[in-house]
Amino acid sequence: MEERAALMDIRSWLVNAESKVPSSWGDGGDCCSWERITCDNTTHRVSHLNLFQIYQENLQYSEDECPNLNLTIFSSFRELQLLNFSGHYACLQNFEGLQGLSKLKYLDLSYNSFQGGGIPGSVGKLVSLEVINLNGNNIGGTLHSTDFRNLRNLRELHLGSSQLRGSLPASIFALPRLEYLDLSYNLFEGHIPINLSRNLRLRELYLTFNRLSGGLPASLFALPRLEYLDLSENLFQGHILTNSSWNLRELHLGSNQLSGTLPASVFALSCLEYLDLSENLLQGHIPINSSWKCTSSLHTIRLSENRLSGQFDFFWLRNCTKLKEIDLSRNTDLVVQVKMHGWVPKFQLNTLRLSWCNLDKSMITEPHFLHTQNHLQLLDLSNNNLPASMPNWLFTKKTTLVYLNLANNSLVGSLDLIGQPQTNLKQVNVSLNLVEGQLPANIGLMFPCLIILDVSRNTISGTIPPSLCNSSIQLMDLSNNRF
Repeated sequence: MEERAALMDIRSWLVNAESKVPSSWGDGGDCCSWERITCDNTTHRVSHLNLFQIYQENLQYSEDECPNLNLTIFSSFRELQLLNFSGHYACLQNFEGLQGLSKLKYLDLSYNSFQGGGIPGSVGKLVSLEVINLNGNNIGGTLHSTDFRNLRNLRELHLGSSQLRGSLPASIFALPRLEYLDLSYNLFEGHIPINLSRNLRLRELYLTFNRLSGGLPASLFALPRLEYLDLSENLFQGHILTNSSWNLRELHLGSNQLSGTLPASVFALSCLEYLDLSENLLQGHIPINSSWKCTSSLHTIRLSENRLSGQFDFFWLRNCTKLKEIDLSRNTDLVVQVKMHGWVPKFQLNTLRLSWCNLDKSMITEPHFLHTQNHLQLLDLSNNNLPASMPNWLFTKKTTLVYLNLANNSLVGSLDLIGQPQTNLKQVNVSLNLVEGQLPANIGLMFPCLIILDVSRNTISGTIPPSLCNSSIQLMDLSNNRF
């Protein structure tokens, strides 16, 4: 009866908060049969409360008007092992109300609000916890070394987007069973603790979008179980250190201040699927060549906005069967070769960004490589001074292209559209070229779903085709032409 009364209190709160109430709640009979509730088969006490995201769609509260929720409302469920109350945008109060839930293993209160009160001290008293998810809770304050040190069974800790600040306590990395740690989108400063134990079980570490600085500790690159590492959007400096015995699947180091050369060991990671080293200060050659054996799982390479030089040949990627995205843009001293050498790629890209490179001039004049890529959705060859005719061959058959950027090259000729309508194409930019003639009368029919068209700074003349008026276009730049 006590648990039934508590469930009815929760029902009343949901009604008052204008959230959706499970339709079976309040019916007669055993409350263990109600939606989103699981009971223990032996004790018939509630063991799981899955009350996630049952708010009304489009219902949003400001920080000042979020509905208050006193967490003592859950104190009657003394056999509770799982509590998921995520996504209600409630102002959580009296965390001490959960202290009696000694069997609680899984706690998800994400996307509510602690209203900047910091990590409640009573969290550390729930010693059976294995998973804590407090993402998006406006927790505020700093992390203390004592906050979680008693949670020896903790496997996952989610504290992303929580307005946490200060330094990272070494104790949080010392939890003996921790496998997943998310501290992303906060305001942390300072260094990553330097002496991480090789005995850590950590598999996933997410520290993106903070203000962390200093060098990357060698001990971090020696964690044998680490598979996913995201340190992007911070202020890290120094060189990249890797261990080729790593089991790393994803390495995100973009948008930092890392310098030096690319270590060859990065490209020797046998399990690597995703590599992002973009927006750093890396220089020198990309350490792969014609004898490089691509990891069979690699699907994304992002090296844009560095200071890379030397030569990069797509032929070196011939064994990468799963490649989907390559971004080498804004490496102005990097010579990018795309000649086929009699080979046919085993991969099908959906994203290719090569803007502001020293790009092989045959990329458009002899487009054998591009002809092999039948799944491209984004193609950016802008700012390469490519002396070629307007590549109208791109539109002769229906393609998967959504975004095409050929701006600021030396393209000549006219835009001729003979072929099938490009129903996937949303954005086209051929500005800052030497394109002449008239816009095709059928441009609106050939690009029926186009949203953005930029043909500015060319020598196009004539009239604006009426077919554009019947299209879905939202932004069109025809300036600095001869209309």
